Amino acid sequence: MTGPVLADLTPEQRAAAAHPAGPALVLAGAGAGKTRVLCRRLAWLVDRGVRPDEIIALTFTREAAVELRTRAEALIGRSHETLRVATFHSYAAELARVHGVERGLLPDAGVARTEDRVLMLLDRLGELDLRLHDLRGDPARLADEIVRRIDACRDQLVGADAYVRWAEERARTAGSRGAAHRAARELEFARAYAAHDRWLTEAGLEDFGLSIVRALELLRAHPDRLEAARARARHVLVDEFQDTNHAQAELLYLVAQGAESLVVVGDDDQGIYRFRGASAKNIADFRRRFPGAAELRLERNHRSTQFILDAAAAVVTPIRDRAPKTIRALPEVTGPAPRFWRAPDPGGQARAVVEEIGRLAAEGVPLREQAVLMRAVRLEARPVVEALERAGIPHQVRGGIGLFERREVRAAVAWLRAAADPADAQAHLRVAAGAPEVPWTEAADAVSAAAASG
Repeated sequence: MTGPVLADLTPEQRAAAAHPAGPALVLAGAGAGKTRVLCRRLAWLVDRGVRPDEIIALTFTREAAVELRTRAEALIGRSHETLRVATFHSYAAELARVHGVERGLLPDAGVARTEDRVLMLLDRLGELDLRLHDLRGDPARLADEIVRRIDACRDQLVGADAYVRWAEERARTAGSRGAAHRAARELEFARAYAAHDRWLTEAGLEDFGLSIVRALELLRAHPDRLEAARARARHVLVDEFQDTNHAQAELLYLVAQGAESLVVVGDDDQGIYRFRGASAKNIADFRRRFPGAAELRLERNHRSTQFILDAAAAVVTPIRDRAPKTIRALPEVTGPAPRFWRAPDPGGQARAVVEEIGRLAAEGVPLREQAVLMRAVRLEARPVVEALERAGIPHQVRGGIGLFERREVRAAVAWLRAAADPADAQAHLRVAAGAPEVPWTEAADAVSAAAASG
């Protein structure tokens, strides 16, 4: 008996949504309906009499959590205030608050956004001993890089104290001048990491990565709190499992141990938040932890042509330890084959992309119907944004970009640079690109002529 919430699913989707008990790994290829499966499983569990407050569904973004909850409640037919669909970070913060702060085991802490932390480091950069880090070129970028490295340490559960001890030992045992230099530079970062954490604590703040660490340390140190957390996680669902980092996975496995059901949905081919190979490792780790887990596959794609699926498969097939799978399009779906570009470097790639945007716009394709997709906006957007600015093409950047990569901040910096140095042609071009009332062609010609005249 499938029930109304499962009636319109494919047999493969139905098997995943109605997994009876125990751990299950659902390998869901791109466009195979993984969100559909998660929504139906939530509704199916409630329909079978499971209390909503004993279910926890974990996603990677707030938007995904809202969508999953909204769709599940639509299926259930009513709102459930106790139905918990959360990001890993918000769930960790809830654990710390309910089982730590409210019981006097942890101090309360607000959330420090990435931008707040970068500005904090910039404001106190003079208090850090960074003689081996270049502060002359772009201090803001250096502060941003330090924050990124700290986040990477958090993901691997490497604390500041442990990093300082490791760096000190490396400096003590360095066997060459080059090794000593590298160790000294690592020690500078380690001490900056420790100062960063100290300053956050003094301000009563924590970053997103630290929320995971605090929850883990709390539950490991207090077995009664761990038991209480597990009691409210009888059924656990995880979206985008391939993108979990080490800290998130440790929290998941700790809380879900002994759960009546644990269903993780993912696809190592779609890992976008982790470096190559790490997504496959997550899948392999799950199999090692749960050797008897059910393994279900969703391999029917509902949104792409076979041309696109074959091209994508050609890219990921050589990845070592990848979970093999065959993704098939719906028979009636057709479309043009994709085209590939090979660029010499990020700048060349950005120029080619912008030239194509201009060509399509000249053919009548509105800019609002064009998009540039990339693996990580924060890491890869800058060359494309700069090329768009040089071409005078209006654009919006969406995603996880750093404070000093944001359009409004770059515009403000450009105005300041143009005012301070009238000969800064790039700054004047950036100002013109951000002012719709200024004719771009005339402005670009004027700036070029001024630059050429010296």
